[in-house]
Order: sequence, then structure tokens, then C-alpha cells
Amino acid sequence: TPERQARLEAALKTRTRDVAVVLEDVSNEHNAAAVLRTAEAFGFFEIHVIEPLEGKFKVSRRISKGTDKWLDLWRHSSAPPAYAELRAKGYQIWASTLHGQAVDVHEIPHDRKVALVFGNELNGISPEAAQGADGTFRIPMQGFVESFNISVAAAISCYDLSLRRRLAGIPAGLGPEDEARVRAVWLTRAASTGPAVLARAGLPVPMFQGHDFLTPEVPSP
Repeated sequence: TPERQARLEAALKTRTRDVAVVLEDVSNEHNAAAVLRTAEAFGFFEIHVIEPLEGKFKVSRRISKGTDKWLDLWRHSSAPPAYAELRAKGYQIWASTLHGQAVDVHEIPHDRKVALVFGNELNGISPEAAQGADGTFRIPMQGFVESFNISVAAAISCYDLSLRRRLAGIPAGLGPEDEARVRAVWLTRAASTGPAVLARAGLPVPMFQGHDFLTPEVPSP
């Protein structure tokens, strides 16, 4: 409908690749889904997943509410190749940890491309993820608890960075070619019949730049 298309266009203008979210060895699919939902809500479009040590990265559809289909999702086998990919794209990497000389989350620079790394629910980030980062951060707390649930930590961190970017007047948005690509993917995914319509026209199903988790099933034309 025209209303649905207008909603997609409005959301497209809020997307940014300036902030990426990285999840390392996150095995709880509810936590994973909550982080994706948070990232999408703040317009952070690019998500990098370092696969769990056991099994594949999964998200709870009940929790994610379908937000994963509006995100550019990348898979990596370990922290080094993920970090190499991010640095090649101009990101400064900040890993969340309770150890070492971690700075408060509000000290993460908001005026450049940054990637926020969050680790396993029990053990946090791996030593190689911490050592390979450009910096480490923590969320200051005054209570008896020593840490937040990963989904809460990601929400607080994303909100803090999003707020400081807005207050500084840093615009959102994607480049023209990137925006056109994302629009094509979103329009296809906005309707369950999208892949079939394209198949009847002899056209490929558009995908994001990343190692997209969503491989659409194309019905027979």
C-alpha cells in the first residue's frame, strides 16, 4: 500500500552504517533477538555475528518481531576476521568488558564510525576479542550487581551513542547506491509474494551486502 511504502521510505532515512553492533558467541536466541531489535530501533543497520562456539547463531522470532529482515547481517568464524572486515570499512572497534582499563560507555567517540562488541552471556568477550579491540568500555553501575544482561547492556550502549549523535546533529542516512540496494531488499521482503513476483519477471532476488542470514525461498513462477 502507499502507506506501507511511505513507512519504509521514512525508516530508510533513519538508517546508518556509522555504528555497527558485533555479537560474539551469543548462544541465547532470546538475547540475540533482543539485541537485533534494539539495533533496528535506533537505526543501526549493520550487525556482525561471530558464531557461537557450539552451534549456529539463532534468533527468537517471537522476540525479534521480524526486525532481522530489515538488518544487514554478517557472519564470521572468529574475532580476527570480523575485526579485519570492520577495520577495512573504517570502523574503530570498542568491546564491552568489566575487566582492565575499560572507559565509561559515554566516552566512546560518537563522531566517527564505531563498532560495539558484546560477548557471551556467561563469560563476556573472549581474550582475543578484547585484545584485538581499539578500546574497551563498560556501563557504570552503583548497585550490588556487577553486570547487565547482554541485551540490556546493548540497549543502554546503543541509546547512549544514538543520543549523543543526535545532540551533535550528526545526520543519518545511507549513500545513494546503498540506499537503492536497501530499498530493493526491503520492498521485496515487505510482501511474502515478493520473491515470486521477481521470479515471474526473470529478475534476481535482491540481497544486502553482508553474508545475509535470510535466504528467501523463491516459489515456482
